[in-house]
Amino acid sequence: MADIRALAVDLQEEIRDFQEQGAAFLAVSQESAPADIVERINSFVRQLKQDEKSLSEDVVISLGVLLGEQYVRRFQWHWGEVIFDGDEENSQTCVLSPNNGVAINPIWWVNNVVSTERPTNFLLNFNMVADGRLPNAQANEALGFH
Repeated sequence: MADIRALAVDLQEEIRDFQEQGAAFLAVSQESAPADIVERINSFVRQLKQDEKSLSEDVVISLGVLLGEQYVRRFQWHWGEVIFDGDEENSQTCVLSPNNGVAINPIWWVNNVVSTERPTNFLLNFNMVADGRLPNAQANEALGFH
């Protein structure tokens, strides 16, 4: 099982700041429906890849945080620090399902999609969660679902 911890207060503040930056970058209201924001992120990244452009690290982080926050808003997921195999040097900031069974590292995910040939499937994943189609995971497993 993964070790799942609450985020430090300073990291919670950074998440709020990056979320605001991501929304401003995409010119979307944070009050928009979560599915609409995820669709906007998905469309933006697809176009970016088609145009063979890249993003700064701060923009990648901002979009990842904005993406993760939509799981929090829509599905009552929560942010947490996930440590696998007791390796505290390799912790991940994730959004987790209510029982911590499923985890998404949205910053890593956005970076991975933007910087590789990986398909842009943010909206597909979000819709799968909305439909209850999650991997079979035990509580506190923090099984990655990207």
